[in-house]
Amino acid sequence: MIFNRFFTPAYRSDKPETRLKAIDTLSPAKPQDKTILHELAFNDASSDVTIAALHRLNSFALWQKMAVIGQTERVKREAEKQVEGILKGDVDVSISEAERRAFLKESANTALIGDLLLTDTGLHEDPAFVLGLLKRSGDSALMQQLFQTTPNQALQRAIIDDCRDPELLTRFQRKVRDSDLNAHLAKRIDALIAEQQAPIRLNKSLTLCLSKYQALLEKDHYPDVAEKANVLDEEYRRLMTEKACLTAEEQNVIEAKYERIHTQIERHCERLKPQWQAKESARLLEQKLGDATHQLGQLGKTLAHLYEEQLLSATAEDLKAVNAQITELDDTINDLASMDVSHTRLSELKERYQHYLRQRELFSQQQLAAQDVLSLLEQAESFFAEIRSDQDISAITQQRATEFATQWRDKTAVLAIVPKDWAMRWKRAWSSWTKRLKSQQAATEAQQKSCRKQLNIIDGQIENGRFRAAMRSFNALKPVYLALPDDVRAQLNKRFEQTQAAVERLEGWQSYLAAPRKPALLEEARSLAEQPAEDITKRAETIRYLREQWKSLGTTDDEQDVQNNAQFDAYLEQAFAPCREYYAKQEQRREEAIAQRRALIERTTSLADIDDPAVLAKELEKLTDHWHGAGQVDAKRYRKLKAQWDEAIASYKQRVTQWYHQNRDAKKALIREASELVELDDTDAAAQQALL
Repeated sequence: MIFNRFFTPAYRSDKPETRLKAIDTLSPAKPQDKTILHELAFNDASSDVTIAALHRLNSFALWQKMAVIGQTERVKREAEKQVEGILKGDVDVSISEAERRAFLKESANTALIGDLLLTDTGLHEDPAFVLGLLKRSGDSALMQQLFQTTPNQALQRAIIDDCRDPELLTRFQRKVRDSDLNAHLAKRIDALIAEQQAPIRLNKSLTLCLSKYQALLEKDHYPDVAEKANVLDEEYRRLMTEKACLTAEEQNVIEAKYERIHTQIERHCERLKPQWQAKESARLLEQKLGDATHQLGQLGKTLAHLYEEQLLSATAEDLKAVNAQITELDDTINDLASMDVSHTRLSELKERYQHYLRQRELFSQQQLAAQDVLSLLEQAESFFAEIRSDQDISAITQQRATEFATQWRDKTAVLAIVPKDWAMRWKRAWSSWTKRLKSQQAATEAQQKSCRKQLNIIDGQIENGRFRAAMRSFNALKPVYLALPDDVRAQLNKRFEQTQAAVERLEGWQSYLAAPRKPALLEEARSLAEQPAEDITKRAETIRYLREQWKSLGTTDDEQDVQNNAQFDAYLEQAFAPCREYYAKQEQRREEAIAQRRALIERTTSLADIDDPAVLAKELEKLTDHWHGAGQVDAKRYRKLKAQWDEAIASYKQRVTQWYHQNRDAKKALIREASELVELDDTDAAAQQALL
């Protein structure tokens, strides 16, 4: 016992005074002392010791906890006093804004909330938090006082928007001098009043709607009743979308009334509908019979006019009008038949209708045959008219003319009467053709003789060495020969080919063939040079094509050919000038883009001086954006520059990537630590560790 008395620590003494003095020797900074202070604060029987230990620990969390679990009234009052002093800033204890707000939101009493809201204007910067505190306090006087004293207009607007008492807002309005805030108050008051009036207005509208709905029971015209019932039913459903402003009892009463009236209206419509349908069917039947009678009369008149006056001259529009009348009448007859009625007038109408259909069918046959003959006549006239007096007639043309004559005989045999006008037109066309054929045959014989004579002359010129004269004569003869009919040309073919082979062997034949084409190409080059260059690529392709064509024609080395060659080159040079300017600009832009990208590669060396990874990441991102935004470069040089760029930024990208990975790992570690603290049973210890 004596030994224990000598070695017992002072904080475990049986005397409160000794334990009280021992507290001054303990330091919260030391883990062991801190544990002892916690033990004295929460488990010591002496209120003085408990309060002294709490002061020594000086922690808001501990004061807050003791204000709730304190064993004596004195300890609880002291704890509450300290908590209030810490929140007001009167006591020098470190507390985070999150802790302060959490306490106000969850634990603070109404008086403390009122004091802080009126004195701490910093809280006013968060209107949502302040509104939460006001709701927790439930003190309308505090709300009014805060509204009048706060310098934060955003908080004032939030209080206005949250308030649902028009009288309180009216009191606010009497104290407000700011015009904008006053207007906002007036708008909110009007909205609340309108909201209060909404149930009254909705009840009136629903009552009027249901009254109109019920009034339909007194009407006996089914279409009107059904239509108005649908309209009123839609109006009721639209109004009931606002039923949230009504009480549950009011909603039940209105819905029950609607169901009752709706059922009555449905039964009323079921009674009215059969009677109305019977009357409507009778009316429609009479109307359809009248329509059919009128349509038959009109169709009879139209067919009579066609047969009597327009059998051979009826147009497609005339037939279309008849077909339209028949279609309309057919629909009417079908409608009548679908009514499932036996009516003497209906059978009479059907007989007349079938009679007119047969007339239309016969007319169509004659009309089609007449149209076929007319089409053939027009084709023949067009064919014969296209044969010019100076045009040679081929064997194919003669065969086609014979076919027209055969078809004319066959097709006109189908018609009962061939119109005189058509017969005269055919006679004129055929007479013109026969005269032209006879004239052609005589001319062909003369051309054949002339062609043989010219071939003999050309052969003689070649034998005598008059090559140029022979080529000129052959060039003049060739189109004459090609224009001869096939059968005549076949007779001269062998002789012509022999002479042609001899001419083609002559020196300079290629130049002779090319000579007629060069002026045309020269004109194309001149036209191209005078036109503005809208499509550079197309202009370059055209120039290349013209030059290749010109080269393929060869040269004759005479004075005219030399002049043509020089003029052609001048035209192409003039035409290519816009292309050369365009390509020069493109090359300049590419060179500028290359210089820009090389400068970006050189700028990467400045990244070596940056030690801060965050700054390095930002600068590297800027350079990369500039690289992507640089101008276009040809593919070959771009690949080379891209390889240099990738090599220049490789080490910096690696540093930035490593930094990103480190940040990710650090965040994961913090998440794991937070998860472990959540799982601890001792919330005080977890709170202390979270603060460290």
